[in-house]
Amino acid sequence: MIAGFGDAALLLPASAGLLALLLWSGARREALAFAAALAVCLGTTVLAKLALQTCGPGPTLPALQSPSGHASFAAVFYGCAAVILGAGRPGWQRAGLHAAAWLLVGLIALSRVHHRAHTPAEVAVGLLVGAVAVLLFLRLRRAGPQAALPLRPVMLGAVGALVLFQGRHLSAEHGIRDFAQGMGAVLEVCRPAALG
Repeated sequence: MIAGFGDAALLLPASAGLLALLLWSGARREALAFAAALAVCLGTTVLAKLALQTCGPGPTLPALQSPSGHASFAAVFYGCAAVILGAGRPGWQRAGLHAAAWLLVGLIALSRVHHRAHTPAEVAVGLLVGAVAVLLFLRLRRAGPQAALPLRPVMLGAVGALVLFQGRHLSAEHGIRDFAQGMGAVLEVCRPAALG
């Protein structure tokens, strides 16, 4: 159940909604920073999955075969959302939003290990990718004015997204795995025979 809060079926429309709300409120710099953070996070996650599945796990980290997309996407979405929603609010509200966001991200990460969807190393890499994307967001948005979004439309949008998309599953894992295997076979990359 908790893993569903990190599923792309929920986070893709939620991200689109947050971007739309930022643009509607005139916070173009924050929207651009959020879009850049999402692109870096999701692109890095997919590239890491492709590289690891094409080449296989390294000898130092055999438990690392596919970084957790749930962990990385949840970290970037909820981390950035907490920063955006905390703008212009008292310190205790900001702290509460950040604590709630990172608690949810932590629970999503733990659920991926608990359900044996990923190893602890794969979840840790996913969290690291998402956290770096949040840091990128913070750096990009610092350069301009920060929007203070009204909580009511955000909360209504969040409830609507949960009702519409919670329980649905969207995964590119099989497509990434098939593409990586095809690339590895065609290019013969990362294989001992290719080195000789």
